[in-house]
Amino acid sequence: MSTGRKCEAVVSFNGQNVTGNINSFLKNISYEDVAKDRSDALSITLSNIDKRWLNDWYPTKGDSMRCGFIFTNWNGEGDNFKKDCGKFVLDEISFSGNPSTAVFSGLALPANASFNTKRRNKCWSKITIEKIAYTIGRRYRLRLQYQAPKISITELEQSDEDDSSFLYNLCQEYNLGMKVYDDKLVIYDPGELERKDPVATLTPMSFIGGDWSYTDSLDGTYNGARIAYKASKNSTKTKSMYVGTVKETADDARTLRISKTANNKADAKYQAVAQINASNENATKLTGTIWADGKICAGATVSVTGFGKPNGKYFVEQCTINLAGNGATMTVTMHKVVKRIRRV
Repeated sequence: MSTGRKCEAVVSFNGQNVTGNINSFLKNISYEDVAKDRSDALSITLSNIDKRWLNDWYPTKGDSMRCGFIFTNWNGEGDNFKKDCGKFVLDEISFSGNPSTAVFSGLALPANASFNTKRRNKCWSKITIEKIAYTIGRRYRLRLQYQAPKISITELEQSDEDDSSFLYNLCQEYNLGMKVYDDKLVIYDPGELERKDPVATLTPMSFIGGDWSYTDSLDGTYNGARIAYKASKNSTKTKSMYVGTVKETADDARTLRISKTANNKADAKYQAVAQINASNENATKLTGTIWADGKICAGATVSVTGFGKPNGKYFVEQCTINLAGNGATMTVTMHKVVKRIRRV
């Protein structure tokens, strides 16, 4: 006899399973799975009528949190699967009244808080992004997973900047995806993930109550870029170059002006193409809320059909699972996969 579909959370603090302790107080769990540029996030909302979370059960900022979801009979009898959200560091505790609630929020960060707090000054020279990431990751016991091209850095200043911000900013300049997940530092080429086959198909009927929105914008899309670079290693003089798929003087030219000065011509070409592709990712977006799907996650691709012009292949930038009671929804944010300008 079927027991009906349900979703349950499994939660631990500092390695101890606390699911049984919090189940009767649990109001909501929200898990944000992001593809790049920031950390995954976890938020647990609990009833605090008896004020126990303000007293004996008050947690400590910096505690280790872990969360997962168990789906039973989700899309039919026997359709059971699990979703592991990974590890988080409790970084914010908040309370409110009427009704009295407690909210514990965590980020997917290494246990060593200096990753995003301690400012450093360092000159990186004659090195690759992979080596920079390895060096920083080892400092925090993060295992590096680097799946991107070899990119050489002639010289780069880390000036009064924490390692987290420095590395995120560096990856953004070259349009590389970066995130910290479960004690791993993951850096990848978004273009390669966009080439992977879709893991699911979404139609208008997939979105709960017709909750979806689509935006197709020309603003912020480019077919070329102009960037400056150093004329020579020890010179203060700069040169400027244009990279694009159309001539800069063409009527349909849309040129991105990059303010940063690259170290050399080859680096300038790479950064120009990377920034064009990064900006164009924002051209066409589709967001909406579906029932949680075990196949869909940040960094995956899905096929969208039944909409008309919006139809196509989309890259999942973020998906947020919200669990309340036995029901679990997933809000997805996606951009349409378009032809990228090839690196030169």
